[in-house]
Amino acid sequence: MAGAWGVHAVGIVDLRVTALRQRQGLAKYLLGEAFRHLHNQGFALAEVHVAQENAAALALFRSLGFEQVDQSVLYRKD
Repeated sequence: MAGAWGVHAVGIVDLRVTALRQRQGLAKYLLGEAFRHLHNQGFALAEVHVAQENAAALALFRSLGFEQVDQSVLYRKD
């Protein structure tokens, strides 16, 4: 959709912080630096895929101003 809107978009599909470093603001710092770098490269929109069960990640992205605009179902066959 971003192409139809005429903006450069980036998608974030994974962010991991080791257990010893959690709850120290590192995820926010890493994302802030990534967004700053991406903005300098011309990206104007960021999308994130977060599992509904991941309350910590949902809270993190909401605190950064992200809004839920869609949801989906993930199918996997082992």
